[in-house]
Amino acid sequence: MNRWAVFWVFATLGATGIAAPDQWWNPGDDRPLPAYVEYANASGRLGVLNADGLVTTDGHPFFEALGPNGRACVSCHQPADAMSISLESIGSRWTATDGTDPIFAAVDGRNCPNLPARDTASHSLLLGRGLFRIALPWPPVDAAGKTIEPEFTIEVVRDPTGCNSGPLYGIDGEKREISVYRRPRPAANLRYVASSGFGVSPFIGKTGMLAAIDPDTSRPVNMNMMADAREVTLKTQAMSAARGHLELTKGLSEQALNRIRDFSCSCMRHRRFRARAVCSMSLTDRQDSARPPWLRGVTVCSATIRRTT
Repeated sequence: MNRWAVFWVFATLGATGIAAPDQWWNPGDDRPLPAYVEYANASGRLGVLNADGLVTTDGHPFFEALGPNGRACVSCHQPADAMSISLESIGSRWTATDGTDPIFAAVDGRNCPNLPARDTASHSLLLGRGLFRIALPWPPVDAAGKTIEPEFTIEVVRDPTGCNSGPLYGIDGEKREISVYRRPRPAANLRYVASSGFGVSPFIGKTGMLAAIDPDTSRPVNMNMMADAREVTLKTQAMSAARGHLELTKGLSEQALNRIRDFSCSCMRHRRFRARAVCSMSLTDRQDSARPPWLRGVTVCSATIRRTT
């Protein structure tokens, strides 16, 4: 049920946001994740719920560094950022670690891996927009690594980062990659995104083409996991992320994949309440002097709080 409360907030022009301690999770922190936890931010409070109860993170593949670059899944899926990662958190980690935090790894934390380390220009897309580099093979390959003959061509028209036209990481370069950039999808509320139940059929409703198949169950999937539907399940996505973002060459064990999938499906996030304050007016000196002494020099704001229970 939703309840609305409207009240008057009196605040000075120098009002600041709310910050909570110990919001950042480093790989291997090994502190338990409560069944329900709230984090304060400038917009209100954010709640993260785990339907399976308290999570012991010690040894959990979502929270441990599995690859050579020191990252874990939690590095880019922070509970305080609704199981994704915010620009504020990225900027704070850059300042706190002088650009050495694992999230700034060369493979995708720079605009292109061959750019200089610990240089804000090299990480401008991540620092300014929260975008990580996603390297896609060209020509594309299937799940078994077999080349798919494309029915189209790609031409580089504009390349601000220099990655797509470079001699190493470019389309025609040594690695033959296409670099695209995006924010991490929140690893929460995925039980519904990854569902193969209601509304899923062997055919895609928009195109009439055959739907992708879950390799574990042989059932069709809804193909909503990724914007381009290149990953069909949470397990295949986790495996790709381990290889691409954690730089894990050997992949993940079946047990680790199942634990990551189960955690992602049991994790929910929601806005506990959202505060919005809009200053009503600016007063002249004459108008201000006519106000009660305790209100002079104070900006009056109207705030609406939405509570979700």
